[in-house]
Amino acid sequence: MHAYREYKKWLLRLCLSAAGLMLLLGLFNYAIDPFWCFSHSNWLTSYQKPTNERQQKTNYLAYVNTQKYNALLLGNSRTCMINQTDFSGMQVYNYSLAGLAPYELRAYIDYFKKVVGSPGTIFLGLHFQNSNQQSKAEAEPPEYYIKKALSPLYRFKILFTKDTLTYSWENLLLQRTLRKQKTSVYYYDHDNIATLFKADEAQRQDSIRVEVADLRKSYRNNYTYREDLAKLLTDTMQANPGTKFIPFTTPVSKPYFCAMVLEGKLPQYERWLREMVEVFGQMWHFEYLNSITMDYDKNFSDSHHFYSSIGTMIAHRITGVADAAIPSDFGMLLTKSTIDEQLAKIRADSAVCR
Repeated sequence: MHAYREYKKWLLRLCLSAAGLMLLLGLFNYAIDPFWCFSHSNWLTSYQKPTNERQQKTNYLAYVNTQKYNALLLGNSRTCMINQTDFSGMQVYNYSLAGLAPYELRAYIDYFKKVVGSPGTIFLGLHFQNSNQQSKAEAEPPEYYIKKALSPLYRFKILFTKDTLTYSWENLLLQRTLRKQKTSVYYYDHDNIATLFKADEAQRQDSIRVEVADLRKSYRNNYTYREDLAKLLTDTMQANPGTKFIPFTTPVSKPYFCAMVLEGKLPQYERWLREMVEVFGQMWHFEYLNSITMDYDKNFSDSHHFYSSIGTMIAHRITGVADAAIPSDFGMLLTKSTIDEQLAKIRADSAVCR
């Protein structure tokens, strides 16, 4: 009988110890919140890796949305660099995602409408790679992330997983890791604001050379014009009749732009711009050679990701906010009546690439 009682005590201590460890695990993951499932902010949440942006930003809308957003910003990783608070007079949610493909847009907009409401304005960041039929999102379909975010008890169950513990620990060490980082990376705070960490200059130049070489190879071997792009975007607009769309292209460095020119894709580039103007009526354009993209050592962390100060210029230009920091040649409004003239100028300026 004595042995039986000792066994029960041992088993109870074991269960209590396990429960205590699980509680500590949950509290640690809750404090750092790497999947953006809770609304608290503290010094532990100040450095957040984009471990899974599609899940993180989808979770944020479901659980951390503490304000009524009335506008939406969508685009790829370049558009992630635009601070959502730089849009004066609007409450903008930056739902931009690395590698976001045109065919994903409608599902994420529909989800935003479901949990927040119909946005009055959608700022849509576009880029020439949108025109490539071979370009696919390296991610699960939007429904995968949306279903998880809306699953009952999801945000509590995720507190007790090994993956969450791994990401929490990496976020805890991120500030120290960034000081040793040689390549350009970006991270978030817990308010969905991204910051680019400047790379070591020698490493940055090597990265630009590699990225541009890979891009040229991609244009050469893996480029087919996306014939359904205009229809995809038209359908997205028609599904949101009460929303104003403000499309814009994102700037890239001179070497990145010239890769497209040197690989003979200027005709497809012009076709893409004409189609976008046909779909939207007009579009703000930044993806061409100008004083910002030419001075890429100052304004870009690699071949195509610009610093947040450039993102602020973009936000101000497309919303009409006066900003003395914006060069006069940065940003052109393409319309059906101006596009021929503007494309002729871009074509002439691209001669420097050769």
